[in-house]
Amino acid sequence: MTEISDKPKTLPSAIERFILHWGDMGGQWGVNRSVSQIHALLYLSERPL
Repeated sequence: MTEISDKPKTLPSAIERFILHWGDMGGQWGVNRSVSQIHALLYLSERPL
């Protein structure tokens, strides 16, 4: 079941910068930027999303 919350969760700035940078690097590797950003988010997540 999906957890629904009223407030969107914000990411710490260091994690947000890492995700954006990982997306930029993905473009250098020939991977879609959005896919790379999702990969970074999943990699850093403390629990399954």
